[in-house]
Amino acid sequence: MFKLPDNVVLINEKSVYTYSELKEMFPDSKLLCVCDFYVQGAEDGNISDEGITYDGVLNIDHHAPIEQMYKQISSTTLAIDYVKEHGILPSDHKIIINHTDCDAVLSSMIMTGALEPLEIYNDAAIAADHTGVENDISDLLQALQETRDLPFIMENLCHLQDDEKIDTKAEMLLEDRMESREEVKQLVKDGAFSEYNGIYYIGRDEKIESELVPEFLPDAKLVVLASPMPPDSEREWEIKVRLGKNTRDINLKKLNLPDFGCRFNAGSTMRLGGTDIELEEYVRRVYSEISRVYGA
Repeated sequence: MFKLPDNVVLINEKSVYTYSELKEMFPDSKLLCVCDFYVQGAEDGNISDEGITYDGVLNIDHHAPIEQMYKQISSTTLAIDYVKEHGILPSDHKIIINHTDCDAVLSSMIMTGALEPLEIYNDAAIAADHTGVENDISDLLQALQETRDLPFIMENLCHLQDDEKIDTKAEMLLEDRMESREEVKQLVKDGAFSEYNGIYYIGRDEKIESELVPEFLPDAKLVVLASPMPPDSEREWEIKVRLGKNTRDINLKKLNLPDFGCRFNAGSTMRLGGTDIELEEYVRRVYSEISRVYGA
């Protein structure tokens, strides 16, 4: 069984933490490293090719609103570069994550030395966060992310890499992800996506993982997906926006989209509690913002 390093801590997930919050959470630890989530103000820190240091906290995270992160880069990319340059973090560092998707798991495990700083992990993280292409590692980790069970996730990653059978629960979750990819492929084939000035969009009762879509819509400048918010939500819709597969000249952070939180290439209204704007109107606003900022 995989033994989780003692200095890795999973905290509650939310869009933004502050440095003061983290230090209050870990008052006995002077050495903190956050992997794959944004801490407010990180962009004002000491920026290097391997991450950002601010107020004594090392940020191995690609979400900061700085030019260096406005490209196909992942937190795993930064972790690999950091370990190659400086070595793994000593055990007196607290390594903090707040979710367990592919990039968070790989970056944190590389920083501890539990995983080697290998390019296969960077390929997996880029597939998960940017391209959506099939990748054994990213598909498994993305499939298991909602469990928030880091030992379970890592144990099954070890099984995968050792060519061993993964856990039955993991196998079922992975099958669900692969079925989702096939469903997206079929939706595209059936013409289920509407198009407005290069923006392809669809509303569905069931969520679609947005990273799976651009691969099958090579002509899309952006893709926009809508699904209902949970019944207890105050707002009606979760709307996801993602750059198309070959889009290089648009940065979502430069668009003033309503009720929206994002990194440069993808985001969602979920981060701000949803939206009441209907899908077609939201698509029009996306196009209007692109026209305002880029003249397109």
